[in-house]
Amino acid sequence: MRRGICWMFIAILLSGCGWHLQAVHPLPAELSPVYLQLTDTHSIFARSLQAKLEAAGIQTTQDFAHAGAVLSITQDKSNRQISSVSAFNQPQQYQIDYQIEFALDRHHKEASAASTTAPTRLIASQLITASRTMSYDVNLALAKDREARSIEELLAEQLTQQVLRRLNYLPVAVVPSK
Repeated sequence: MRRGICWMFIAILLSGCGWHLQAVHPLPAELSPVYLQLTDTHSIFARSLQAKLEAAGIQTTQDFAHAGAVLSITQDKSNRQISSVSAFNQPQQYQIDYQIEFALDRHHKEASAASTTAPTRLIASQLITASRTMSYDVNLALAKDREARSIEELLAEQLTQQVLRRLNYLPVAVVPSK
């Protein structure tokens, strides 16, 4: 009984402070489906973005002509740099950076191929970077390499969430209704 009251109190407290689960809302119908213009279709970020868009219910297409919007990923790269070395000149710490640049354009489906209608820029080109520092031990090289890969996956996931948040807050006024 006390446990039930305690959980009810926690639920009321959380709802009272404004905390709620973050959801990704689907894009307006005029922008669906989305064509993904990727520099590297097999990168960690590209796979994460495709999976998250699908999970959020945002339709994607492989056909540019039928797209309502074009999400362009113009830069997708990760980098590892040594940030500190030991007295024996062996690496002790690495900094792992993941960087993407993206833009969102409205593609006019109704415009013919011969038309010179330029796409409408909905989100200007934005550069997003995420980075983490990890320790390194020469004796654990294989394990540290796996750790670095999992950190890269985590960074790609964070960047994907940032892109989805920016799509989520796309001003509705930018998308004219028919």
